[in-house]
Amino acid sequence: MKKSKVLSAVLSIGLAASMVLTGCQSAAPAASSGAASAENSLKGKKTTIEFMNSKSEIAHQMEALAKDFNEANKDGITVNVTTLTNGTNATTTLMTRYAAHNAPALTMVDQATEKSFLDKIADLSNEKWVNDISPMFKVADTFDGKVRSFPFCVEGWGLIYNKTTIEKATKEKFDPSSIKTRADLEALYTKIKAGGTAATELTKEAWSLGGHVYMLATIGQSQNSADITKYADKLKDKQVDYNTDKVFNSVIDSLDLSMKYNIYKDAPLSADYASTDPKNLVEGKAATWYNGTWVWANLKQFGAKDTDEYGFLPFFIGNSADDYRNKSIAGGVTKTLMLDKTNNTEDQQTAAKEFLNWMAYDSKGQSDYVTGMDIVPALKNITLKPSDPLSLSLMDYVQKGNMIVNNYTSNYAAPSSLFVEIGGDMQKYLAGKTDRKGLATTLNQAWANADIT
Repeated sequence: MKKSKVLSAVLSIGLAASMVLTGCQSAAPAASSGAASAENSLKGKKTTIEFMNSKSEIAHQMEALAKDFNEANKDGITVNVTTLTNGTNATTTLMTRYAAHNAPALTMVDQATEKSFLDKIADLSNEKWVNDISPMFKVADTFDGKVRSFPFCVEGWGLIYNKTTIEKATKEKFDPSSIKTRADLEALYTKIKAGGTAATELTKEAWSLGGHVYMLATIGQSQNSADITKYADKLKDKQVDYNTDKVFNSVIDSLDLSMKYNIYKDAPLSADYASTDPKNLVEGKAATWYNGTWVWANLKQFGAKDTDEYGFLPFFIGNSADDYRNKSIAGGVTKTLMLDKTNNTEDQQTAAKEFLNWMAYDSKGQSDYVTGMDIVPALKNITLKPSDPLSLSLMDYVQKGNMIVNNYTSNYAAPSSLFVEIGGDMQKYLAGKTDRKGLATTLNQAWANADIT
């Protein structure tokens, strides 16, 4: 994802959730449970609410969704969408709006933002869609036992492959499910290289190395988010040493493999996330790229099509085919929708809840939301699929339960600055300016100095 998006993934996911899908079928959705109550309390009134959208890339689609809702609802509700320009900080904007006592009814934020507004946002625990949140993602929206937001989208990351490139280089049919361990991956890389193509490429950006490579050493410690938080506490208390930590060292082993076959091996910091990285993958100069669903827009800029055969492989942080981490990619809920309870009237809050229910359960709402925006939802009742192959691949992992979920950072145990700092340390390792022992020692100190809440 872009830097801002990636950091939100670092802070509020990690990663994963329902993936982008293919197709457009959905089970006939039940009528919204919120519709009846809204009908009773809003009947005969005209209620206007504001939706502040922080994903500028879906501005037109969000406006179309609101327009369809405004025309469909019978309760006189009008949803007006305000979209922040790319680069505008949603947290700062929302704080300014609260200071002026005119906060939007609904605001889309990075998942890590919620904790700053808990005294201002509504408890949504009793909403019908709460029971339809995929269990693996529910903890990300929960504070003090209460669900405080609507999980808007799931994003994931792993080893993106271009099937066409692999088959052209190896002169063999490629079955992604045949790659089950790091050893299998290296055997594939060897064949690709022998065919005259670079087997992989590594993004050099600190947010990627810190938020997506290193992050696996933390969220890959356990499938239980509570265990991950306990592990972070041990890191802070200097009870964990990265020099001997098994998961960390396995992640670095996998990074070393990628560095060995990296198209930028001779100049690893010459990689460019916005230009050469996506171009290499699309044009067949590199067969794989460790990155996430958010790069589909970059790939399309260089000619990738929804019908092309791209997908995700795990990063393979070990050689056991039975290890859940070698069956999974990473990800989580990255954007959520918060409902204001202090600046908006009860009628406006009721109207906002009806809007969320319409997205979650109405067939047109689901279509606008998932298919129209290529969103991977966190709600298991939605069976519609996005169109791009990376999202579809992610959804497949989600539906199988094969996710390394970033609920640890979703619960904000560590500041974003820590992962930026760690990313810088990882860049030094990538560039050969430090060895594994030096990296481990530096990371131990970074955690010891971190302000964990």
